[in-house]
Amino acid sequence: MAQNSDLRKVTSVASDDGVALRAAAIVADASRALWLEDATLALPHIAELLVAEGVAARAVLDISDDGSALRGEARSAAASSSGTGGTGGTISVPIVASQRTIGSIAIDLPPQPSIAPEHVTVLLKHLAQFIGPAAAAHRARAGERVRLTDENSRLRSRLHGRHDLTSIIGNSDAMRPVCELVTRAAPTGTPVLLEGEAGTGKEFLARTLHHSSPWARKPFVEYACSRAAGANLEADLLELFRGRDAHKKRPPLADGGTLFLDDVHDLPAAGQAQLMRVLQQREFASGQTSSALSPLVRVIATSETSLEHAVSDHGFRADLFHRLSGFSITVPSLHVRQADIPLLADYFLAKFACDHGKSATRISARALDMLTRYPWPGHVRELANVIERAVLLSDDEVVHAHHLSPAIHAADGGGVPAPFSLSESLDAYEKDLLLDALRAARGVRSRAARLLQTTDRIFNYKVRKHAIDCRRFKA
Repeated sequence: MAQNSDLRKVTSVASDDGVALRAAAIVADASRALWLEDATLALPHIAELLVAEGVAARAVLDISDDGSALRGEARSAAASSSGTGGTGGTISVPIVASQRTIGSIAIDLPPQPSIAPEHVTVLLKHLAQFIGPAAAAHRARAGERVRLTDENSRLRSRLHGRHDLTSIIGNSDAMRPVCELVTRAAPTGTPVLLEGEAGTGKEFLARTLHHSSPWARKPFVEYACSRAAGANLEADLLELFRGRDAHKKRPPLADGGTLFLDDVHDLPAAGQAQLMRVLQQREFASGQTSSALSPLVRVIATSETSLEHAVSDHGFRADLFHRLSGFSITVPSLHVRQADIPLLADYFLAKFACDHGKSATRISARALDMLTRYPWPGHVRELANVIERAVLLSDDEVVHAHHLSPAIHAADGGGVPAPFSLSESLDAYEKDLLLDALRAARGVRSRAARLLQTTDRIFNYKVRKHAIDCRRFKA
């Protein structure tokens, strides 16, 4: 409707029917170009249109208010050969958007114009009315694309930071060789096999390997072998590597990335054979067709059992084991990483306090002692669950022993903690304060007493009362 109104305005000022039709055609063509094409292509098109229709010897559409400049320019053959514009004069009209001038349309009239200058001025004004909003919309779309690109980069950087090599928590003797192997394996394309019990952090290490590799910005695709039927595994992987996913739940690996094969020990014999064919020949067969696998795809596999022992027991293919274990890394159980428990506990405390909007910032010494002595059959995953529960139960800045799960108390010899009386609660809180002060003072009693703003005599009396061995806090 608006376009038809504009056309009537243009044609009403043209006394000649042929001129009116030409003006209407120019406005219609320009309008279509502005809304169907990108503004960077539409402006040169409109400039060429004005020259082709004999309206101008030279036409310049320039938008340079803010952001990236947009420009379209065209010359007639005569103007190009002479190096100058026409000799019939110049007409310029502003391009306005949101009551603000953002550019202009300027033309040099040909020596013998076919349309009167006053009619050309009206035509250019109505073209400017189309160009202004279209250019503003183009700027808005470009700004949104930049914003989304920046946000995507920030999110990727944040995700990369959560899983880079510095994010591995642990300095115990059991974790040092793991960190060394992960550091050496990360920049290579060699397949990695992570072996360890459920809950030890194999998936976290797999993501760390991916985000520390040269293709960190490529997809990380998880494939659960425990849920894959042997007959479907090859077809599923074929869809992924061709850039299609039948379930539409995973990003494609058509341009490379990391394929994370979780629980490969659960693969049946048929599935092992198909996976071996994928890794060895890099080809997929589906019916009568085959397709070569060309992109660089890093394979990381996990197993809860020793595949080497499974090979000895004829439960796993030896050739597939050797294909997967370019780097074989055994992830230790948490009970052999006792020195890492305080670090992991502090990490999960900060994480879950932030997630749930709680004020907890530290774990009491008594609670930390109980966490350190617990055998952790569920490993890191169980520790995370225990800390999350404790954070939810805490009402202040400290997670105390009575916030820990009944399993922790049962293993500590106390069974399920009964409700404390007032005196028991006060004694427990007092002991926590003493232990925290001693830990902060590295076992130096006088320094710990000053931290609690009490005298050495009172502090030593409380230490004897609670039977605390200060020597175990010394560095």
